Amino acid sequence: MITGESVTLRPFEASDVGAVLEATTDPLIPLITSVPDTADSKLAAAFVGRQHERAVTGVGYSFAVESGSVCVGQIGLWLRDLD
Repeated sequence: MITGESVTLRPFEASDVGAVLEATTDPLIPLITSVPDTADSKLAAAFVGRQHERAVTGVGYSFAVESGSVCVGQIGLWLRDLD
């Protein structure tokens, strides 16, 4: 967990499914991320699960951006082009 003045970067939690569902309504987010393009709770939960797998598989690190105790976004550090 990384805490700044106004935001915290933390691992995704099951309670972040609502934020993922909200992100599906933005026409651009599903085009440039792995957020599903359909507001489906199971697909949103799968997205949250994939964020944990990224570090385990060495692909990178995905963090939920939290502000005021609410998930407001995602940021990641991807290692695929490290070489």
